[in-house]
Amino acid sequence: MRSRQRQQGVTAIEYALLVALIALAVLGALSATGLDNGRIWSIWTGTFLQAIGAGG
Repeated sequence: MRSRQRQQGVTAIEYALLVALIALAVLGALSATGLDNGRIWSIWTGTFLQAIGAGG
Protein backbone atom coordinates (compact mmCIF):
# COMPACT_ATOMS: atom_id res chain seq x y z
CA MET A 1 0.00 0.00 0.00
CA ARG A 2 2.82 2.40 0.84
CA SER A 3 4.65 1.93 -2.44
CA ARG A 4 1.44 2.69 -4.33
CA GLN A 5 0.98 5.96 -2.42
CA ARG A 6 4.62 6.84 -3.06
CA GLN A 7 4.19 6.10 -6.76
CA GLN A 8 1.14 8.36 -6.92
CA GLY A 9 3.07 11.13 -5.16
CA VAL A 10 5.95 10.81 -7.60
CA THR A 11 3.55 10.90 -10.54
CA ALA A 12 1.90 14.05 -9.19
CA ILE A 13 5.31 15.73 -8.83
CA GLU A 14 6.25 14.72 -12.37
CA TYR A 15 3.02 16.19 -13.74
CA ALA A 16 3.55 19.39 -11.76
CA LEU A 17 7.06 19.73 -13.18
CA LEU A 18 5.76 19.13 -16.70
CA VAL A 19 3.08 21.79 -16.26
CA ALA A 20 5.67 24.25 -14.93
CA LEU A 21 7.99 23.55 -17.86
CA ILE A 22 5.18 24.02 -20.37
CA ALA A 23 4.15 27.28 -18.66
CA LEU A 24 7.72 28.57 -18.88
CA ALA A 25 7.88 27.68 -22.57
CA VAL A 26 4.59 29.47 -23.26
CA LEU A 27 5.70 32.56 -21.33
CA GLY A 28 9.00 32.60 -23.19
CA ALA A 29 7.26 32.35 -26.55
CA LEU A 30 4.79 35.09 -25.69
CA SER A 31 7.55 37.33 -24.42
CA ALA A 32 9.63 36.86 -27.56
CA THR A 33 6.58 37.49 -29.75
CA GLY A 34 5.71 40.62 -27.80
CA LEU A 35 9.20 42.06 -28.12
CA ASP A 36 9.34 41.31 -31.83
CA ASN A 37 5.86 42.74 -32.32
CA GLY A 38 6.92 45.98 -30.60
CA ARG A 39 9.88 46.34 -32.95
CA ILE A 40 7.69 45.77 -35.99
CA TRP A 41 5.23 48.47 -34.88
CA SER A 42 8.09 50.86 -34.16
CA ILE A 43 9.54 50.36 -37.65
CA TRP A 44 6.10 50.66 -39.25
CA THR A 45 5.32 53.86 -37.33
CA GLY A 46 8.65 55.45 -38.29
CA THR A 47 8.14 54.56 -41.93
CA PHE A 48 4.58 55.88 -41.89
CA LEU A 49 5.63 59.17 -40.29
CA GLN A 50 8.38 59.63 -42.86
CA ALA A 51 5.94 58.88 -45.68
CA ILE A 52 3.56 61.61 -44.56
CA GLY A 53 6.39 64.04 -43.86
CA ALA A 54 5.99 64.15 -40.08
CA GLY A 55 9.00 62.02 -39.20
CA GLY A 56 12.22 63.47 -37.97
